[in-house]
Amino acid sequence: EAREALERAVDQAPANADCWAMLSWVYSHEHAHGFNVRPGSLERALAAARRAVDIAPSNHLAQQALAVVLFFRKETAGCLSAAERAIALNPLDASNEAIFLITFTGQWERGCALIRRAMELNPHHPRWYGLVLGINEYRMANYCTAVDEVAKANAPEVFWTNVVLAAAHGR
Repeated sequence: EAREALERAVDQAPANADCWAMLSWVYSHEHAHGFNVRPGSLERALAAARRAVDIAPSNHLAQQALAVVLFFRKETAGCLSAAERAIALNPLDASNEAIFLITFTGQWERGCALIRRAMELNPHHPRWYGLVLGINEYRMANYCTAVDEVAKANAPEVFWTNVVLAAAHGR
């Protein structure tokens, strides 16, 4: 329904960069999570993100959408460039997915610092933010600290919570 609503929105307001960016995001996650996938998800996501950036190059949401699709296309350099631009354009956006893209492209130290800052900016952040910090601790073989971070995150509904806890306890 969201995809269809956004497709109607860009038909009715083709110069709205926010709508193009959100449509790109939906297409990207349609591919990534397998939700109602139609053929060419990433191609449609890239076209929508580029349209958003063309309309409003200084729109942080457009840059974020571009970073997301480039992440899923495994175009790391482009992803990081768009992610950094999205953060620079709106450094107070604690929900900017770009901080996680930076983390998951391998820049764990910088990404985790951005996640901590987002958590400080918004004390009501999604609990799974802390789970990423636990994954980082596990990655660095700090298994007890990984368990502590995951417990502090208190996100039992997230699949990765049990995976990280089991792996850390197993080590």
